[in-house]
Amino acid sequence: MTEKEFYEKYSINSVIFPQYTSLHDLNPAEIRFEDRLRLFHDECIKYSNLNIADKSINLLYLPRSEKENFKPNDRKIPYQDEIKKFVLSKIKNSRIYDTDSVINFSEQINILNHSYNILSNYGSAFYVNGFFSNNSRLIIIDCRWPHHIQWPSMALLYNFIKGRNRIALIRPNVRLPFFLAYLWGITMLRFRRAQNPSHRK
Repeated sequence: MTEKEFYEKYSINSVIFPQYTSLHDLNPAEIRFEDRLRLFHDECIKYSNLNIADKSINLLYLPRSEKENFKPNDRKIPYQDEIKKFVLSKIKNSRIYDTDSVINFSEQINILNHSYNILSNYGSAFYVNGFFSNNSRLIIIDCRWPHHIQWPSMALLYNFIKGRNRIALIRPNVRLPFFLAYLWGITMLRFRRAQNPSHRK
């Protein structure tokens, strides 16, 4: 059965329960993982009806979700409440987007693509949102585990994201005042360039 025939047969009102597997157990080259990444990305973008006039959001903050987290990986992000307050009070043209309340993923993809700087935590928040971002700076906090170094499949996904964005990985032991100063600096630079186009590079 071809992929087209599969989707024609099962895409309407069907639930499919595939056999459990993990990318960590498979050879990415054998399953054409990189090709499938591109195909999945392009199909999602196509059905999201992207309408990007410009990067109107200076900083998009995606706080760690609190619902349906995998228990062994569930954790609290240090200073998350302080970061929220700082973003709302100090960063011009910023937005906090609560992914726990998302009901339309196409909307989320559009918001990501309108954002110049995107702040989230390391893990699935980075890999999912980074996957659908384009030409943005991804600021990733609480980087505890180098998945993109340990696993070939995650390295492919990381490089896919890196090929479309700039990535800043922030370690969990960074002191909050230094991080907020860094955040303020890069977002103010973006804001000033937007106000004065002659200074853009």
